[in-house]
Amino acid sequence: MAEESCKCQPKDNIERTYAWIETALPAPDAMSCDIQFGCKFEEEAEILYALLTLLEKKQSPQLPFFRDAFFALKAVSDILRGEKAEPIIGLIEDKDVRIELLDGLVDSTVTNVSISRTQGFNISGAYSEINDSNYSKFENGKPVYYDDGKVRKGKDYRPPNLAPFI
Repeated sequence: MAEESCKCQPKDNIERTYAWIETALPAPDAMSCDIQFGCKFEEEAEILYALLTLLEKKQSPQLPFFRDAFFALKAVSDILRGEKAEPIIGLIEDKDVRIELLDGLVDSTVTNVSISRTQGFNISGAYSEINDSNYSKFENGKPVYYDDGKVRKGKDYRPPNLAPFI
């Protein structure tokens, strides 16, 4: 489908997310970089957990490999989001590493859209719903944080309803 004929506004969704992150994380530092990488791996582990549920139901012989990957991603996430004296990854300055990282991040976004398409999900609608839910975490337009730096759910938090988008 050509972008002109798409009824969704993916650019708007990304810009809304960016604005939310700028509010939630106004001055990123080396430790907040680690926390964000930890959050990224936490979300990837969530995807694997969903697949584990399916593979358990199917009694798949590949289940142990997926389980190992889940626990590895969860451990990396916990390490990066946990308390430590110094950042593990921090702000990356090496240009080649930054290019490789950006390539992986953008490719992940493209792959997420592709998986959504193959599964029949409305990712654009779900993205808007997640944005709305994330904004509902703020109190008086400001984020409130857990000790690990993650944004806490505020008093007006509304969990996302993703059922209409599957």
